[in-house]
Amino acid sequence: MRFNFNFESDGTIIPKDYRRGFASIIKNALYRADKKLFEYFYNGRFKIKPFTFSVYFPYGSKYVNDNFEIGNHIVLKVSTNDVRFAAALYNGMQNLRYESYPFFDNKIILKSIILNPPKKIEKNEIRFKIISPLLVTNKNCHIHQDDKQYDIYLSPEDDGFDEGLRFLTYEQIKNFLNIDEQIPFDYEFEKGTLKVSPVWHYNQWNKSIKGRLILRSHPQILQLLYDTGIGARRSQGFGMLEVIE
Repeated sequence: MRFNFNFESDGTIIPKDYRRGFASIIKNALYRADKKLFEYFYNGRFKIKPFTFSVYFPYGSKYVNDNFEIGNHIVLKVSTNDVRFAAALYNGMQNLRYESYPFFDNKIILKSIILNPPKKIEKNEIRFKIISPLLVTNKNCHIHQDDKQYDIYLSPEDDGFDEGLRFLTYEQIKNFLNIDEQIPFDYEFEKGTLKVSPVWHYNQWNKSIKGRLILRSHPQILQLLYDTGIGARRSQGFGMLEVIE
């Protein structure tokens, strides 16, 4: 299930780590509509979450003085494979609709909600466009600073990238599909489309990846990755995919 949430903003400047603001909106909507589900995902032990999102600025964006200049129209795209989460998100967002909602130094208003037609994946190989940056790390990629541990994110040419992407993918498969066996999974970045660039998120710069990605696996696995995203920090606005027809 995929939603487009169309917002209008009274300002045109947002910080470089704007994704955390949209993650907060999603959490707020979930809390309003289904407090038990909110508690399950966000309180206590870490839970792998069944969704991903991306943010689109129809009027473009420009990085200036550590912020982004955007127009006053923002589209939040959310994808999930979980019916209960989808219902709670929709109902919670309806509750937010037309409310002037604080968003960093601005106020935004949810003007409309669109439920996109479902897309069923039936092939073993699909071409995807990465529409929110892909982050990949692995268990050995950390640094410690100020008594905190931070993940180090990798580009495809870095040692450990393949191991990290496969581990993250198999964790999703195990968690959402209850499959423990190593189902065949392969990937390939389409030649000439790969772009690695820095992205600021939660007080650190990360290597992020955009481009076109060819995934090969069982259709059920490809459907899961389409519905819930790929890589690390999916529920924080990373790793969302769109099928290239």
